[in-house]
Amino acid sequence: MRRRLAWAVIVSFLGILVGCQTRPASKQPQPKAQPKLAFQEIDPLQMTPESFLALLVFDLAKADMLESIPNVTVDPQGKNLTNDTDYEAFTQKNITILDLDEGSDDTYSQTMVVESIDGHGRIDLSRNHVVFRLRDANEAEKEASTRSFISHAKTAKDADEASRKDFEAAVIEYQQSRGLTPDGILGPDTAASLTGDMWVLDVEELTSHVVYPEKPRHAFYVLDCETVEKDPDKFYGGFESVEHVMEHALAPEAFKELAQPGKQFVLFVYFFDRVDPNRAIQLGLSSIARRKTELLSPTYHTEPEKWPVLVETISIDRRLAYGRLYANLFLDKKYLSSFKLK
Repeated sequence: MRRRLAWAVIVSFLGILVGCQTRPASKQPQPKAQPKLAFQEIDPLQMTPESFLALLVFDLAKADMLESIPNVTVDPQGKNLTNDTDYEAFTQKNITILDLDEGSDDTYSQTMVVESIDGHGRIDLSRNHVVFRLRDANEAEKEASTRSFISHAKTAKDADEASRKDFEAAVIEYQQSRGLTPDGILGPDTAASLTGDMWVLDVEELTSHVVYPEKPRHAFYVLDCETVEKDPDKFYGGFESVEHVMEHALAPEAFKELAQPGKQFVLFVYFFDRVDPNRAIQLGLSSIARRKTELLSPTYHTEPEKWPVLVETISIDRRLAYGRLYANLFLDKKYLSSFKLK
C-alpha cells in the first residue's frame, strides 16, 4: 500500500502540473514590511507520501481545482472551508502535522496547522483537517482520466519555461519507471499507463478554520503628525500603507527630541496575526512599561478573519513631555507588550 500511495503522489503531482497550465501564473510577492518573524522553509517532497497527498488536497481546494480532477471526488457534506483567505497572494511557509492516522479501508486522516505570509507581512494561520480514502478506479473513471491527462497536457506548451521543464522532468521520471520511451511527452501511451492502475481519491472531510494565536504578532510605529497629514492617503490605508509607515517611523531618540508640549504624533499598531474578535484590544500610554494608566482609545474588537490596524493620535502635554513614555497593549485586560516611545 505504501508503494501504491507513493505513486498516487506522483500522479497527483503530474495532475497539478498539467492542470495549472489553464490558470495564469501568479507571482508570489516577497514580504517587504514585517516585524522580525522566524520562518522555516518547507520542502513538501521531503514529507511522507500520506502527508504530501493531504497537503496537495488542500492546495487544490484553495485553488478551486480539486473538483475538476477526474480521479478525485469530494463529499459536499464534509467540506467546510470557513477560512476564505485569498491564497493567490500568500506564500506557504510552515506546516505542523498534528496527527496522521491510517484507518480501515485505506482511509487516512490528517490534521495540520499551516502558516502562510503575504507581501505585506500578514500571516495566515489555519487549522486544516482532511479525511480521504484511496480506491481502485472503475473503467469509466479510467477512461475519463486518460482523456483529461491528454487534454491538459496539450496546454503545457503555453506555460512558462520553468513550468514546462518541471512538467517534462516529472513525465520523464514516470516514463523511465514504467519502461516507456522517456520523451517527456504525456501522450496516449503514457496517459494509458498512468490510468492503468488508476486510483480514485475520495475526500470525505475537508475543513479549514482560522487560528487566532494567544499572543498575536504585531509591531508599533510612531510618526510625526505633520508628516502624516501632508499626504494622509499614503499612511491611512491599513496594510496597504505599512511599508510607507515603516519608512517614516521615528526612532526613540528622534521622538524624544521632537516630543515637546503641544506636539502631536500618530501611533500605528499593525497586527500581523489575526486577533480573535471576542478578545478586547486596549492601547494605553504610561511612564511605566506594562501599566495601563491612560487609554488612548476605547475598547476595540476586530472583525472576524481580519488583520487589525490601530491608529491613534498622541498629543504631548507637559506631563508627557518629560521622562519615559511607553505605549502598552492589552488583550482582554491582559498585558501583551510595550513599546518605548522615549
